[in-house]
Amino acid sequence: MDALLRKVLDRVKPKEVQVHEVEGVVKRINTALHVANIDAECVIGGSFAKGTFLRGDHDVDLFVRFDKGKYPDKPISDLLEPVLNLLFKGVERIHGSRDYFQFQNDFFFEVIPVLRISDHKEAKNVTDMSPFHVDYVKRKISKKPFLADDIRLMKVFCKSAGVYGAESFVQGFSGHVIDLLILHAGSFPALVQEASEWDSRVVIDSEGHHQDPLKALNPSKLVSPLVIVDPIQPDRNAAASVSDKSFERFKSVCKSFLDRPSESFFELKHIDWDAVLLKHKKDWVLGLDVKPLEGKADVVGTKVLRVFEHIKERLAEHDFQLVEDGFEFDEENSILYFVVKKEKLSDTVLHQGPPIKNKEDAVKFKEKHASAYEEKGRLWVKLKRKYSEPKPLIQHLINDKYITERVKSVSWLHHEPLAEEG
Repeated sequence: MDALLRKVLDRVKPKEVQVHEVEGVVKRINTALHVANIDAECVIGGSFAKGTFLRGDHDVDLFVRFDKGKYPDKPISDLLEPVLNLLFKGVERIHGSRDYFQFQNDFFFEVIPVLRISDHKEAKNVTDMSPFHVDYVKRKISKKPFLADDIRLMKVFCKSAGVYGAESFVQGFSGHVIDLLILHAGSFPALVQEASEWDSRVVIDSEGHHQDPLKALNPSKLVSPLVIVDPIQPDRNAAASVSDKSFERFKSVCKSFLDRPSESFFELKHIDWDAVLLKHKKDWVLGLDVKPLEGKADVVGTKVLRVFEHIKERLAEHDFQLVEDGFEFDEENSILYFVVKKEKLSDTVLHQGPPIKNKEDAVKFKEKHASAYEEKGRLWVKLKRKYSEPKPLIQHLINDKYITERVKSVSWLHHEPLAEEG
């Protein structure tokens, strides 16, 4: 396994680090803050500061730390905005629990205003703790430098498995969670081994903050199957966003990797439309090309996911048997596909009416459906099936308000069998 991991690391680890450009941006911001008489300091954050970023990753987090005593209740986002607009072109303000900013040159910068605090209890916003997370990881890596590369490996591993990111449409492992898991396990191989043996619930408290984390933490933070007591914010479950699906997927991939290690576990996987068609020649295969709305990836991605789930639910409601499905989010073009078992459905469907004891509703139901009949105290009626094939149903759905309000546009991914069906 060691040789394999070295090979992967050679591919994903940056060869050259353009630190000078990032440091130049930080220096310009700090100079402008000083000139504007604003008591704040810009520092590098995220994986760039921790030394765990991947080759080709040009996203840089910058934190602008405002003096808490001077700006306890002031809108620090409003103070920062004119400074950034004077320095850089195309600065975009992103609305959130506290607004932050984005702009791009050779790197994609995210500039987050935070309060300079000394204790997690002083935080006014979750982002106020972010510099502490960075410092914690840097301290650990300074003692065991190899951990930076193990974090890189685990990031790529999770991306390949489709469980990387805390966004609502992923509900997976954030960069922070991966940091904490690697620091806890001690290495990439150790974490994979541990995860392959995880039970249905895992609780990690590396710094020993609580005797029983499940009793100490707020119950609302314990929905996730993975509980990681944040080492510097002990009232927080750092892994609260991890869903059951992502948790089980991660465990399964770890087991598969241990059974047969290969480089494929570190390669990004995209939906192979031709492969799906080839695999399901005897089924209905329906693919959609979805253009998301403009906006924050987490928000628009969640809306695309809602569309995907909505179509799956409607297919099931109309008695179509789903064999396989897929969802791949991209801010430009997302892909959804549904493989439905090709079988003849009955011409009629049984529709449930109200209980007989609800006399007023029962009368209305009978007036609407002359052929309604009673069975076990309830009214029923057989209705002509509206959709005997899935394509007309999906075509109806993509023109429905529920979907048109959530995405910019939806079009069919064309292929020969689809043309024959239509």
